[in-house]
Amino acid sequence: MICEPAASAAGIEPNHWRKSSITWLTAEVLGTERADHDHDARDPRASPLYGALAGLPPVRIDVGDDELLLSDSLRDGDASANAEVHVCNGMPHVFTSQLGVLLAADRAITELTAFVRKHLQEG
Repeated sequence: MICEPAASAAGIEPNHWRKSSITWLTAEVLGTERADHDHDARDPRASPLYGALAGLPPVRIDVGDDELLLSDSLRDGDASANAEVHVCNGMPHVFTSQLGVLLAADRAITELTAFVRKHLQEG
């Protein structure tokens, strides 16, 4: 399961991230010491959209429609042949962490459990 994945740190697609956040994330993922260090924002370690997605196991992406990373989540789902994207109305960033508080989180985790069981049984 992936909750609100970032598809690209390169910033080529419109989304709600501030450039400084993308630069920081890219620098952290690529292991550079400073955010202004010379790095390639299209490196798959920071931008999975540019990686080799073929052959990956099935993935379930849960994202709220009030999520900063909604567009990235949708792009990740579109880029992978084995992805299921579930958009939950009115849910914010990492809503699935509110298990026992939000009914949508409870539902998402229940559905995730069924998803994992199904794919484990298929082997």
